Amino acid sequence: RGHRGALKVSSELGRGTTFKLLFPCATGPAETPASVAPARTLWRGQGVVLIADDEETIRSTAARMLRALGFDTALVANGREAVDAFRENPGAYALVLLDLTMPHMDGEQAFTELRRLQPDVRVVLMSGFNRQEAVARFTGKGLASFLQKPFSMEALTEVMQSVLSGEGK
Repeated sequence: RGHRGALKVSSELGRGTTFKLLFPCATGPAETPASVAPARTLWRGQGVVLIADDEETIRSTAARMLRALGFDTALVANGREAVDAFRENPGAYALVLLDLTMPHMDGEQAFTELRRLQPDVRVVLMSGFNRQEAVARFTGKGLASFLQKPFSMEALTEVMQSVLSGEGK
């Protein structure tokens, strides 16, 4: 919806299922990449990142990416588990990577509880929704940054470096 596209599914017994992907029309000519950017030096961080996402593949992939950047990780499956883990030792985490939509306690509720426990906790929100839709509810509440899912190693590195250097995004 955020990109003005749609997915239509129709299924008929004995005939099968049809998926139609609808994309908005392009408004200009296709862009041609000028050149391949030179490889960057991989930035390294440290500390423990608490990852809260109800999708196991997202948790494990994010954990592998963060470990490649030098971080240790703690993984939880929902907002309630994130708050419980954080409550046990709030000083243990360099930051929290928090999904917006999860069962038991969503990202917005978990964020509020985490900030109540430690007002300066650094929280990076991640979501499949676009940035504008996802962060609207967090304006002025101290959200450290946002990651659009799915994210690349480059995007994760940029956000982590920015947040941990105090710049935020």
